[in-house]
Amino acid sequence: MTPFAVAIVNYNTREHLRACLTTVQPEAPSEMVVVDNASSDGSVEMVQANYPRVMLCANKVNLGYGPAANQAVARCTTKYALLLNSDTLLPHNACLLLHIFSIF
Repeated sequence: MTPFAVAIVNYNTREHLRACLTTVQPEAPSEMVVVDNASSDGSVEMVQANYPRVMLCANKVNLGYGPAANQAVARCTTKYALLLNSDTLLPHNACLLLHIFSIF
């Protein structure tokens, strides 16, 4: 399987982020990166407590989606990165498509 990373931008969507990470884990990404844009809803603490494999970047201020997305992708070391909003739910085997497209 082609190594890939999942990068997620979050701002005050703790429960959406939890659901997103729950659907990402079975896809077995090489890396999971979450950039949190200064959430005040406990998102950072939830990631730290429940998802130790996630590389978490907790911004002190809300940089906005674009800069946070760039920050998330820049932290990925794999050739391929899947950038997600925190309210995205991946269907089972969704990342097989990434593998299929990477061989062409």
